[in-house]
This record gives sequence, structure tokens and C-alpha cells, in this order.
Amino acid sequence: FLNGRIEPALQELHKAEDLLRNHCRGMIYEMRLCRQAIAHLLTTVQREPDSALVREWLHEAESHGDRVGAARLRLQLVQSFLGTDDATAASGQIEAALANMAPTSPGSLTYMHETFARANLQLYRGDIDSCRARFYLLEDLNDTSFDMIPLWRGLTRLLRARLALLARASAGANHNMLQAAAESL
Repeated sequence: FLNGRIEPALQELHKAEDLLRNHCRGMIYEMRLCRQAIAHLLTTVQREPDSALVREWLHEAESHGDRVGAARLRLQLVQSFLGTDDATAASGQIEAALANMAPTSPGSLTYMHETFARANLQLYRGDIDSCRARFYLLEDLNDTSFDMIPLWRGLTRLLRARLALLARASAGANHNMLQAAAESL
């Protein structure tokens, strides 16, 4: 997973989730993290348009009072709404995910998911000013542990490049955003 070997990672994560759910006592936290990793791969990397599995896990997390896990799964599902051209539902999903949460810090996993979800929504909407602002916010992830993980570093750089290209398209944008996109790639 961390090195971007998606298919073997999904297979192993599904096996681990089954073992943690059905055969290990007291491993709820680990099972939930495993589910979040699977959701991340399905929705963000493979861009599965609708994941019934992730929705099932979200319902389970909410029914068990797991606010953090539910928020992260909701943020993962933003991609699904954008994949079906429903930006309004995607925006609502972000707000619903964060409604009962304290503000997230740049080093947290929830912050990373929120940042990616908001950036993808802004790209979808073609919101040039917000894309430029989000481009710079993604720099905050450069000095975190996320930058040490090849998969997330790659996803962050690609997202920054996409944000920079859209920001470059705006009237009055200078050559710096085009150069920033090339550097991100």
C-alpha cells in the first residue's frame, strides 16, 4: 500500500480486515484503519464510482459512534459523488464529515483526507481562486509523515499539479503556476 502496489495491497488489506473482524479480539481500531486504507484505494486511487462496501462501513462506524472513522470514510466518498457529477452532494459530504469534529491539524490523517476532498471539489467546480489557495495549502503536507509515503507523496504532487494548471488558466495568472505544475510533476 505505502509503495503504491495497489492490487496486492487491496488483496492483503481485505484479508487483514477479515481476520481482524472475525478472528481477533480487541482489534477494532486496527480493523477500522484497515477499512480506511481500503476505502482510500477504492475511491481515490482506483476511482471506483460508488463503493457499497465503503457505505456499509460508514453506516457501521456511525452506528458504533466512531466519529473519526466515519468522518474519514465520508471524506473518501466525496470522490464517488464527483464521479457521478453531484458536486452539491460532495460538498454536503465534506460538511457532514466535519460537522461533529474538532478542527484538524496539518499532521493528521483526517486533515489530509479533508484537504484532498476539498481540492478535488474545487477542481471539479473549476474554482480558480480556491484552486490557487489549495495549491499552497497542500505545501503543508510536504513536511509531514505523509510526504514519506510514496503513494501519498505522488498523489499530493499530482493534485498540486492539477491545481496549478487550473490556477494558471485564470486571467492575470503568471507563469509561476505553470512552472509550479511542472515542478510538482
